[in-house]
Amino acid sequence: MPGKCVKISSRIKERFSISSPSLDGTVTRICYHAGKKERRRKLWKEEVIDLNLTRLFELSARALLSLLIGAILVAILAGVICTWYDMRLIFRMDFLGAFKTILVDILTVLALVEVLRTALAYFSEGRVKVTYIIDTVIVTVLTEVLAFWYKEMEWQEIGMVIALVLSLACVRIIAVRFSPRKAREEL
Repeated sequence: MPGKCVKISSRIKERFSISSPSLDGTVTRICYHAGKKERRRKLWKEEVIDLNLTRLFELSARALLSLLIGAILVAILAGVICTWYDMRLIFRMDFLGAFKTILVDILTVLALVEVLRTALAYFSEGRVKVTYIIDTVIVTVLTEVLAFWYKEMEWQEIGMVIALVLSLACVRIIAVRFSPRKAREEL
């Protein structure tokens, strides 16, 4: 043990500039414990600062997310009003063109509802659910498909859209199958 005391005392000597430790190492031990306490205080202060920064970040994120949710709700309201306004097209345009416009409006509102659902899930759970994002993308892609419904499209474009929808469906199935919630329930 005296060998360890000498090693510790030389380290402490350098660190705390102790001129002459006692032979039994008591001074070095006292100084060493004082160094530990100071390190603990410093670590505690750093943890408190980290905790305060984390709280500040969470409060800021929640405030900004609240503004985003408000903006999404206003966008949904505007989409519903626009859809009702486009109902007049039934009497002014050909039937198929009017229904295509109304259907695209409705699917756009539904995509906004999925975005709102994603934001609310993050607000309540503190994380984004992949399935909600995939649902939003699927609805948006289907909206684009319906927009191209009456246009001439090449087979490569149709193939790319089909591949995109199928890949999104596969990713959604995988996300549901390997969900973190499901893994927690199994434990």
